[in-house]
Amino acid sequence: MRACSRCKAEKPLTEFYVRKGRPRGDSHCKDCARADGRAGHAKNRERSRAKAAAWKAANPEKLDAVTRRNRLKAYGLTPECYAEMFALQGGCCAMCGKHQSEESRRLAVDHNHETGDVRALLCMNCNRTLGHAQESPELLRTAALYLEHFR
Repeated sequence: MRACSRCKAEKPLTEFYVRKGRPRGDSHCKDCARADGRAGHAKNRERSRAKAAAWKAANPEKLDAVTRRNRLKAYGLTPECYAEMFALQGGCCAMCGKHQSEESRRLAVDHNHETGDVRALLCMNCNRTLGHAQESPELLRTAALYLEHFR
């Protein structure tokens, strides 16, 4: 038995991690060590998000270049093609009609996963809905019937 230096609880030695160079292992029990790790990960995640947000704010032209390059690589879609689709759709999602200004992200390029053909620009919600429904019209019809049944 041994007392944890953090929570002061008396625990068996199996509740302590073994560390090289420390003949008696860690001074913190496994539960306290895990809690420390989770707190550290959360702190690092927030720091990373803040760092990414700062970079995006300082480098909007680079971010646009990355977005354009990714669209071209993934869909063969040039910035001019995207702009043309955007204009034809009036800046709105092709599925729900929500305008780009109401969204926090750009309209996503919707495409057929089997053929790779680009279909339209969708808001993130509509694009994810199609993805989660596995692009199955039957599943979406069944979902609509289900919602109407429980209205």
